[in-house]
Amino acid sequence: MPLILAFDTAAGRCAAAVFDGVRRLAGREEAMARGHDARLFPMIDEALAEAGLGYRDLGLIAVGTGPGNFTGARLAVSAARGLALATGAEAVGVDRFAALAEGRKGSVCAALIAPGGMLHVARFEDGAEVFAATLRPEEG
Repeated sequence: MPLILAFDTAAGRCAAAVFDGVRRLAGREEAMARGHDARLFPMIDEALAEAGLGYRDLGLIAVGTGPGNFTGARLAVSAARGLALATGAEAVGVDRFAALAEGRKGSVCAALIAPGGMLHVARFEDGAEVFAATLRPEEG
């Protein structure tokens, strides 16, 4: 199984972690509204160092694509693309809602807090999306 670098900057945080395909080897996460661009690569470096790995050890780069802040998602996707080109690792986008529903049977409703008193909401049946992510008022 390939070594996986996963990171996400689309939410009110910046996160990076390294996995061996089964378990998390190392990771970093910080809550932040701004500054993802300045912290992403240092966090990746810290997680790789903690795991005793380098960029060339990676086989897969998994990047969060949202829902969340568009600028943050764009930053992460650009970083993943650059890393994939530099290392030869495959890069894949991961929707946060699809990740939450992966492998679950039955109905799953996922909601994430968004700015301005709003929620991102999606619904899945047996892992398949049946109600696409939408932005709704928290009380509705």
